Amino acid sequence: MLESSRETDGCRQADRFTAQRHLSQCTASADRNARKSEPRDAPITSTVLAYGSSIASMEEPRIVGGSVALDLINTVAPRPATAEATDWLDSPPALLHWACRVGLISESEAGGVSSAWATEPASAVAAWHSAVDIREALYAVLSAALGSSDPADGAVAALERLALRWSAATARSSLRLGGPGEPPAVLTASAGALLIPDRLAHAAVDLMRTADLSQVRACPVSEGGCGWLFLDRSRNHSRRWCAMEDCGTQAKSRRLTTRRRTDRTRAAVPSHVRTTGVGN
Repeated sequence: MLESSRETDGCRQADRFTAQRHLSQCTASADRNARKSEPRDAPITSTVLAYGSSIASMEEPRIVGGSVALDLINTVAPRPATAEATDWLDSPPALLHWACRVGLISESEAGGVSSAWATEPASAVAAWHSAVDIREALYAVLSAALGSSDPADGAVAALERLALRWSAATARSSLRLGGPGEPPAVLTASAGALLIPDRLAHAAVDLMRTADLSQVRACPVSEGGCGWLFLDRSRNHSRRWCAMEDCGTQAKSRRLTTRRRTDRTRAAVPSHVRTTGVGN
């Protein structure tokens, strides 16, 4: 996956906080090395067949959701999460790096967040916990709306948590007049330690208010997919997989293997047994 120079510069700004607090590096290369060394990655191989080896081995989650809010949900694989799931937002630096990567914050904003977190380390943890709570609450609400879970299974409580996060974010935000190419008014989240979760709260509520549920798809777990959510904007609304080169390819490979195994088994059975079901 290629990142733009802006995203790379933003993550360099994020490294200031990381280095000062002796946390794992926000840069992609250091983050990859850290993930390879983490013991929690070891059991992932046992769930590879459940959601595709390409997803399990990703160093960073592919950006496939079609919206920042869905890409936030897709920082966990598989969905629904299992005990051995991969979580790419497992620390404040990981959150900061991801926010840079998806364009949620700019280069200068990344520097501001890094400075705020370095000044008050507890604010980094609070921002991270808020972002993860928004992620899981949004997933619970969308799962219920898509019919993949019972609304009674926490969706109402999740919606209330999102509403509280959104209300707090709105209270810290302001409206400004839009410039060229912008709407008449632009909602601006306050800069500082909570910039990332505040923007995520706005993105989550905007998605819930405006998304066409007929376009929201889940990569089919029952067929070997990862369960990630995405907006199907294909011309004939036939998109099935989060990414064809990941789960789609894995599913096709498994179907081909199963078909070949079945053909070999049939070939080993005498023809008169296959046609009559009896021996001599």
